Amino acid sequence: MMMKLKKTKTKRAFTLIEVIVCISLLSLIGGLFAYKAKDLFSVYNFRSDKRKLINSVELARHLSVSYRSDVEMLITEEKLGYSLVIKSDEPALEDHNMLFKKVTFTHIDNVSYLTDKKIEGPIKILFSSSGWLFPAGSLQISSKGKGASTIDLGINISTSG
Repeated sequence: MMMKLKKTKTKRAFTLIEVIVCISLLSLIGGLFAYKAKDLFSVYNFRSDKRKLINSVELARHLSVSYRSDVEMLITEEKLGYSLVIKSDEPALEDHNMLFKKVTFTHIDNVSYLTDKKIEGPIKILFSSSGWLFPAGSLQISSKGKGASTIDLGINISTSG
């Protein structure tokens, strides 16, 4: 009597080369995604700072009209970007939480105020009690490689770019 030997099925495992190839492909794909995501995040951060700036301008105008008071907006350059402070002499506005509070814009690289005359140094914009601004003009902001965006400070605040 002859005994038949049964063949046992062996499970074939991944070789070291196959594992290294898979890890290297995954890291290559992840690196390409991270490279593209960096650009997307910088665009998002610039748009976020732009929206924050527009909201601050709208707040300054709203406070000037609501409290029938002159409200000054001061935009200054700092080490890591720009900052904005809203000020007023009106005693009724002293308790408002946005007055005299510094708002920073770290993803805006350049702010200029476009008006008939050149303004050097900090940008001072005054909203009168009727909501008009002095001097009349518009803000132009830019970030590295994102181009310029103009914020019109007329009656209805709007943007272009």
